[in-house]
Amino acid sequence: MEKKLNVLVTGASGTVGQEVLKNLFLNYHIYNTTVFDAPTEHAQHVFKRYKNSIQVVYGDIAISKDIEKACYNQDVVIHLSSIPPSLLDKQKEATSTVAQHLINGLLRHSPHAFLIFASSISVYGDRLNNAFIKTSDILKPGLTDAYAQQALETEQYIQSSKLDWAVFRL
Repeated sequence: MEKKLNVLVTGASGTVGQEVLKNLFLNYHIYNTTVFDAPTEHAQHVFKRYKNSIQVVYGDIAISKDIEKACYNQDVVIHLSSIPPSLLDKQKEATSTVAQHLINGLLRHSPHAFLIFASSISVYGDRLNNAFIKTSDILKPGLTDAYAQQALETEQYIQSSKLDWAVFRL
């Protein structure tokens, strides 16, 4: 029997995270799944249905020692966590540290992990005049769109890291 792939999912209680988690669970024979999320009632409710099938690590992704606990022995990391748009103005300085803490933890404890980041098409800016997006389009988030700016900063930080990576713009 082949070794299972160790997969870490950050932000697994969110909308996209729940779909990812559901699909990893359906393939439990292939994956050892660890989830990292804030210890909210919502997250605890979501993870309860997987209680004997996943490892749950609770913490604040903006705190390095919290995220580092989940970075040991990972083969693949699906990074879905972000600071919610409603909190970005108050925590703007924390947005760049989220990716830094995750990447630093992976470089220390899983340097060969493959990092997948779920970004946003908002990095292309206002698309009302031309809604058709091509990957060759210029990345130009709106000046007042803190969420898009956060996504682009995170993309750039990941791309400059020593990890293997992929960015998906949802």
